Amino acid sequence: AIRDKALGETHPDVAYCYSSIGNVYFSMGDSDKSLEYCYKALDIFKAVYGEHHPEVAGIYGNLGAVYREQGDLGKAMEYGIKALDIRQSVYGDSHPAVAVSYSNLGNIYCDMGDFDKAMEYHNLALRIRQALYGETHPDVAESYGNIGLVYLEQGDLRKAQDCYKTAIKIEEKTLGPQHPYTLEDKEMLKTIKARLR
Repeated sequence: AIRDKALGETHPDVAYCYSSIGNVYFSMGDSDKSLEYCYKALDIFKAVYGEHHPEVAGIYGNLGAVYREQGDLGKAMEYGIKALDIRQSVYGDSHPAVAVSYSNLGNIYCDMGDFDKAMEYHNLALRIRQALYGETHPDVAESYGNIGLVYLEQGDLRKAQDCYKTAIKIEEKTLGPQHPYTLEDKEMLKTIKARLR
């Protein structure tokens, strides 16, 4: 409210605040409130920057995540594609934000049961991340984990296991053995190993 009054309701800083509030609501599990604040941020960013701007793409990505969480995969895909289109037009094909969009779309395709498309998009994200960061970066580990999840959903436990082992090796080196992402992937690997017995 103070920032609204000091800067005006259409200042980009107000949009950043709305976006942050939306992210907090999302992490608290309140997707309706998250959507409300994402749309407020989107309106401001579009008014200030126009449709084809990285900040607009970021909000589209957030909207996609919220709709995915709600199970509305059609809307999640719609906003995920909008985010990707803007990011590609602004950055080209080899940018971290483009990799994030590919990764998000891969997750949506996986949720839809379209494992071929999911694998395609996760591999696109992986290739960009490897080219940018090399093999030992948390984002590369994330891509291996995502690919592992697709293999798991397809029932290919051996390939899933290999992907999670690779992800964990990278995470232990870059994030540490007790980081939440490392521990989460270790739990997935434990589940896979139990199913392989």
